[in-house]
Amino acid sequence: MHWIPWIFVAAFGVVIAVNAIMIYFALSTFTGVAVETPYQRGLEYNKVLAAQAKQDSLGWAFEAAWRTNGDDPRQGEIRLRVSGGDGRGISGLAIDGTAHRPVEKRIPIELAFVAIGDGNYAAPVRFEAQGNWDLRLEARKGDERSIVIKRLFVP
Repeated sequence: MHWIPWIFVAAFGVVIAVNAIMIYFALSTFTGVAVETPYQRGLEYNKVLAAQAKQDSLGWAFEAAWRTNGDDPRQGEIRLRVSGGDGRGISGLAIDGTAHRPVEKRIPIELAFVAIGDGNYAAPVRFEAQGNWDLRLEARKGDERSIVIKRLFVP
């Protein structure tokens, strides 16, 4: 029976060893900081919310579609329709954007949209691959501005 105290000592030794290992991994791995200046970014969050509320008050809706030109399914144009809260097309917008693959790290493809009438815009493009593409679009008209991200499938 003289070995029973040594069982308690060994159990506490195991607990202390496991805690020491956990402390080591906690201090030597990811710090949890996702941005360089989290405090400053937190202070500016109200500006982000105000900008989003201003954009939402515009009521602009974006619909993107893909049209091919010829035999190559990657060559064609992106058709974009921008409508207001009443459903009518919004003309006179300056629209720029980029297209990038959501699953690959490639240089984004620059998009320059031209007006084709009644709130419709088109941008010629040749995609590098078929599949899903994310479009980051920025539409401006005077002081009004809207930024949206749309998913486009290129068959």
